Amino acid sequence: MDITQAFFPSISSSNWIVHFWKVPPIHIGPMVLGNMETGLSTQNLVAILVVVQWPFATFLMSPMARNRFFSTTDFPYFALPTSPTVNHLFVRWEQTPLEFWRNMGLGFLFSVMSMWAGIYWGGWLKKVRR
Repeated sequence: MDITQAFFPSISSSNWIVHFWKVPPIHIGPMVLGNMETGLSTQNLVAILVVVQWPFATFLMSPMARNRFFSTTDFPYFALPTSPTVNHLFVRWEQTPLEFWRNMGLGFLFSVMSMWAGIYWGGWLKKVRR
C-alpha cells in the first residue's frame, strides 16, 4: 500500500474508476518501459475538471453563450431584475487570491473528512445483518 492509499484512498492511482488495460513490459537493454496499469482514476477526473470546466464556465459567462442552445438567458420567475445572475455578472466571493486558496484547501480538507466518514460508515453497514 502506498502513502496515497493510506491517506487519500479515493485519489489513489490504484483505485480505477474504469480500468482499460495493463501495458506489458518492454525491455530495452537494461531499461524496462511500460509494465503499468491504464485507466480512468480520480486524478484524471480532477485534471479534466480543471482543464475543461473552468474555461467552459468562463465561456458561459460571455455574450457568445447567450443563445437558445446554452439557455443562459432563461431565468426563474422569482429572479429579481437587479440580480447579478440576470445581469450576467460574475460575483467574486473571495477578495484576495489567498482567501480563494484557503477556501479551496478547506474544501479539500472537508471532502477528505467526509470521504473517511463514508468509508467507516460503509464498513459498519457491511457488518449489519438482518
